[in-house]
Amino acid sequence: MKEAYSGSEARDFVNATNSGMTTGPYRQSFQHDPFGNITRRDSRLWSSTDTSLATFTNNRRTEQGYQYDLDGDLTHDPDVNYSFDAAGNSVSLNSTIGGVTWSATFDGTGQIARNTQTQSSTTTQVTYFLHSTVLGGQVITEIGGMGQMLGQKQKGYVLAGGNVLATQENNNVLWQHDNPITGSEGYSTVQGIYFPKAEYDPMGLDVGFEDPYQTLIEPTPQEGSPGLLVGFGVPDGRCQLDGIAIDCGWAMQMLDNGSAVQCPNNDCGPRQVVYQGQVTWAFFNAYADGYQGYVPNGAH
Repeated sequence: MKEAYSGSEARDFVNATNSGMTTGPYRQSFQHDPFGNITRRDSRLWSSTDTSLATFTNNRRTEQGYQYDLDGDLTHDPDVNYSFDAAGNSVSLNSTIGGVTWSATFDGTGQIARNTQTQSSTTTQVTYFLHSTVLGGQVITEIGGMGQMLGQKQKGYVLAGGNVLATQENNNVLWQHDNPITGSEGYSTVQGIYFPKAEYDPMGLDVGFEDPYQTLIEPTPQEGSPGLLVGFGVPDGRCQLDGIAIDCGWAMQMLDNGSAVQCPNNDCGPRQVVYQGQVTWAFFNAYADGYQGYVPNGAH
């Protein structure tokens, strides 16, 4: 792939026109080495632009922070450490920010059997996976592995032809919708209400449905208080507190001193749930009394 267009730029490319407008979420150009590795990417994501450069030797990145094992598997990059078993399965991901580790256990057929998340050496979530032999080994149910969720069904999948048609979670059924042209995803409830979920660029990055880069002026914070905006007054978005982008260093301090908790699998919501007979949103919340979970709007 050398070029990627969206919105008016895609229409201009197809029609050989020049509207002079940029209405789509992304525009990308790629350069590759003889082995197909991407050595340069010039990208526009909504109103923000950037250029990414990479160098390779023997199909391995040579910049500082990248390490590989003897099989050529990536074991370290600037953000994550990776581990593999003898069969080549990825069995561990460790984030260098925050000390979060995701570990996977595989059965004898190479199918994932369990996923474990730990935070600062404390296990925070365990999930077991139930596969269907009839459906070629696809996962049909996720089962809780600790605490109140031990042995309880967490999520179910309705499958057909290798595709997920719907999911069952929190006593609710969500029908999945995939756009075969744009690749965007969404879901609808049994009441027929549709919600957009994700829009992807060619690299698999969720670019969202609106421009996250806005011209914001950061007020001068009081001494000792964290800044909510980073860089050039634009939310970074990697670390958030109650939906607001904050400095990741401050976020890690809060996790270390126990004044904040990490959302399960970094999924803070919203999730579509049924509360008191009504379809509503649920966000992940954590309280001083130790309770944490996805709380519907209006719940007390």
